[in-house]
Amino acid sequence: MSPVNDRSLPDRPRPEPGFPRRFVSLTTLTLHSVLLASCSDTATQPRSTEVPELGAELAVASDSWVNRANMPGIERVELTTAVVPNASGQSILYAIGGRTLAGGSLGKVQAYNVATNTMDQ
Repeated sequence: MSPVNDRSLPDRPRPEPGFPRRFVSLTTLTLHSVLLASCSDTATQPRSTEVPELGAELAVASDSWVNRANMPGIERVELTTAVVPNASGQSILYAIGGRTLAGGSLGKVQAYNVATNTMDQ
């Protein structure tokens, strides 16, 4: 086997000097433009610091549980949850996706309203 002669290889296009720097600068400029465009002149107000009165079902002894509404449908594992307040300020817990006990994938989203103790599908 003979050594490869560098002169026998075709010339490859070389990257333009400064390309990575210009790419990063362009990306940074684009990101800052998007952030500035999303700004608004209207100030947000802090939320009320009033603590709602707890119902009797929440004033239980430590080391105890209170049953709430059951999640209807298929039992699932490995799901994701998120809590978001609705327009009335009530906390809504979302159960997102997951897998069935048999391992099948689920694309279902369910919502639980903490204030009304109800589940929506």
